Amino acid sequence: MRAVFLTVSILLLPAQAISAESMRRPIPVCGNLPNVILFDLSKSVKDKCASFGIDIPQSKISTAFHSEIHSDPDFSSMRCNATCATMEALEKKNMKECVDFMSNAFLKGFNNSFTSKLSSAQVCQNFKSKL
Repeated sequence: MRAVFLTVSILLLPAQAISAESMRRPIPVCGNLPNVILFDLSKSVKDKCASFGIDIPQSKISTAFHSEIHSDPDFSSMRCNATCATMEALEKKNMKECVDFMSNAFLKGFNNSFTSKLSSAQVCQNFKSKL
């Protein structure tokens, strides 16, 4: 009974928004999945451009992708909860492992398609100027 209450309590945690002042990774629960993905995505882009000497604030990158990520039905709390329940039953993954898995799966595709195009300082500078 206690485990069920704890699970329900975690699922009901309010979504934690990413703010410009504090770029900490949100708590990996389904209610935060879009924000976890935004954090991981923006950090990946920031790190890639930083490797070319171009500094782009992580919060600006996050803002650029915010509406696209938050409007994607694949990242809804309901879909995440269903996926995580299945993963818990079949693979014994907890909520954090499930949300991290979902974020990493998205980033793998994103890095192959978008981040790989950030191939030089000039491309990163052009991306930065469009933010």
